[in-house]
Amino acid sequence: TKSDEESIALANDCDFGLGSNIFTRSTRRAEKLGAQLEAGMTSINDFCSTYMAQSLPFGGVKESGFDRFAGIEGLRGCCVPKSVVVDRFPLIMNTNIPPPLCYPVAD
Repeated sequence: TKSDEESIALANDCDFGLGSNIFTRSTRRAEKLGAQLEAGMTSINDFCSTYMAQSLPFGGVKESGFDRFAGIEGLRGCCVPKSVVVDRFPLIMNTNIPPPLCYPVAD
């Protein structure tokens, strides 16, 4: 390609985004380009380091799926967060359910 912008546009013009690789002599340039790639994983000057490091999260974006497995992010993907609130002082304040509000409100 003729420019970094054209390369990024070409790479991101895809329905899939599992992994990406950038090969360049400039680490700063590679990190800048990698941040713009729409992919779940990016390797710089290597093609399989993200697959070999089992402690890193593995997964893609777009049609390559969502969520991650492996790493802390993978463990979180197996969880179902839920908020539970218990009234510690039920006798001090009585909370009543308000009556339903019917729309539209009359003038």
